[in-house]
Amino acid sequence: MVANPGQRLSAIDVLDEAERARLDELSNRAVLTGPPAGAAIPVLFAGQAARTPEAVALTFEGSSLSYRELDEAS
Repeated sequence: MVANPGQRLSAIDVLDEAERARLDELSNRAVLTGPPAGAAIPVLFAGQAARTPEAVALTFEGSSLSYRELDEAS
C-alpha cells in the first residue's frame, strides 16, 4: 500500500499460495470471487445447494446441516 497509496483495498491480493491451496482443498473458491452484483441471497443459496447439496452449510454447537437439509427445512 505504501508503494501505491491510491490502490483500492479490493485490488490487493491478500492470500499466499499456501492459503490458496488450502481453499482449493476445501473447495471454497467463493471467498476469492464475490457474488454477482445484485444477486439475492435466496438465489445464491439455491445455486449453492444445487451445486453442493451434501456440503456442510451450517454448523452450530456441534451439529451440522448440509445445503440439502437446510434447503429442505427452509
